[in-house]
Amino acid sequence: MYLKELFFINYFIKMSNNTLKIQIGGVLKMFEFFIGIVLGTLFSENLKIFIKKISTSNDEKSN
Repeated sequence: MYLKELFFINYFIKMSNNTLKIQIGGVLKMFEFFIGIVLGTLFSENLKIFIKKISTSNDEKSN
């Protein structure tokens, strides 16, 4: 009887550890996704500014 209870407790702890790992993994994935979006938007904004600078400097050179 005691051994069976111990087994169930051990099993429950393992299951809760797995679900916790899955939850932490999901949070990390969401965090990576969010950082990716933020970096992507910042990078695209900088890229647009950079392209504008290049195009304006090319226009000045052609004039």
